[in-house]
Amino acid sequence: MLTRPPPLQLLFDNTRPGLRSAPQPQPEPKPAVQSECFSQIYAFAGQVYQANWRNLVIAVAAINALRFLISAVRTDIDFDHIHKVPKLAQFSIALGALYLATALIQIFGALSAALERLTLIRVYVHLAFVSALLITAAGFVTGVEYFLLAEDIITECVALSVSGSWISKSIFRGKLSHGKVPSIKVAEQQCLAAWSRGSFSQVVAIFAFSLIPAIAFFLLAYTYYRQTTDPTHPASLTVARPGDSDALRMAYPGAPGFRYSPLYNTPRNGERRGAPDVLARPQMRTKHQRPVMLQVSAVMHSAYSLTPGPPSFAPRRAYGYEHGPAYLGVPSDEGRLV
Repeated sequence: MLTRPPPLQLLFDNTRPGLRSAPQPQPEPKPAVQSECFSQIYAFAGQVYQANWRNLVIAVAAINALRFLISAVRTDIDFDHIHKVPKLAQFSIALGALYLATALIQIFGALSAALERLTLIRVYVHLAFVSALLITAAGFVTGVEYFLLAEDIITECVALSVSGSWISKSIFRGKLSHGKVPSIKVAEQQCLAAWSRGSFSQVVAIFAFSLIPAIAFFLLAYTYYRQTTDPTHPASLTVARPGDSDALRMAYPGAPGFRYSPLYNTPRNGERRGAPDVLARPQMRTKHQRPVMLQVSAVMHSAYSLTPGPPSFAPRRAYGYEHGPAYLGVPSDEGRLV
């Protein structure tokens, strides 16, 4: 079924000469402030990316390794065993294992960036993702322990407050009054108030000190890996340099070697790369013979040098390297040279 097209919007009405049609409203141009802002942000991000992040990766990995090693050592496992709180001791052991594994990964990352080996950096990127998961898991385990085992935490806090050694427990530092508490009731009140004040900060710490830093550490390692595999970046490790052809072939399997021309590595039509050339003609080693050198006779030379007439057909003598003297001329009817 045919449909009638809409009428044309003409500037002048043809049916009524001299009358102008109503002008159509023109769309207002959008302000270019947003586009300029995005372009500036994009340009700044490009400049930041062009910088070499190797030193930053080494520094961040070293600081994280030291931080998680200290956290693994100070997991309060001994205090949990002394005060007979087995559940807290199990959580402390799990946290210590997570922190220790993360510290080892960070040490490996610092060494990989310092040695500038593409294989080690590629392995470190995968381990950085595992490290991010471990850091996030450690934060959530700490939060679950704080709320799920609240009764055990308060009981241990009371025992430490009465004995006067509560300052040795890391979770209670800065939340209780200094000195030995005279009674258990006062200790319970202080420990309960300290646990209530620390509940909100414990929730914030899961995201501020575990999830967000883990994502930032992984993005840092991944960005540095992209720099090392980008041939146009100053920090690239895939540029063909003498002695580094192995890294180039590993990053780009189809690329030609460093000391070979791409012409010889280019496959023919219908031929697979690396396939043996069975149709190539064999190279036959033959003895190279130098051509016979001819010499113009003196008679002929004098003939065409003195007269403008036709050349002389006198016998000419030539000397070769291997064939001895040779005489060239016009053969007669009897088969001899004239």
